[in-house]
Amino acid sequence: MTAPASTIDVVRVRTRGELGAARELLAEYIGQQIPNYPDPGEARARYDTELASLRQFYSPFFLGLSNDRPAGCVGLRQETLEIGEMKRLYVREEFRGLGLGRELATAVLEAAREEAYERLRLDVHISRAPAIALYRSLRFQEVEPWDDPWAELLYMELVLT
Repeated sequence: MTAPASTIDVVRVRTRGELGAARELLAEYIGQQIPNYPDPGEARARYDTELASLRQFYSPFFLGLSNDRPAGCVGLRQETLEIGEMKRLYVREEFRGLGLGRELATAVLEAAREEAYERLRLDVHISRAPAIALYRSLRFQEVEPWDDPWAELLYMELVLT
């Protein structure tokens, strides 16, 4: 007997339950990323603030579901009136390979266009090869760093207009 096919959905976080699931996913992501930072303590403090005020940091924040189970997340953050930033794209390991990462990234692209951003930016750790391949497939291009450059980050941008 074969397992039933997985269904994937992406929803904007609106309810308390969705917010709780998003925070749990984001905490997992953060736990995996902290060791990559030169100063893990400073990074942890910054991430703790972000987790505590998720709704203020991102508008919108998306939750990815697989068969109604929380499986991934991503947020859109306003940098300027013209520039948005895709942040915290994460898919739990057991749900990778289902296309959920692409669906989440596409949801952010659509939201950025709705917000009339001219450009969408992101940074990604150089160790995240599948994420980098996804971003390139969505036509993101490598650009010069827009903040404190860190050698282990790749900075990318997509022109939306």
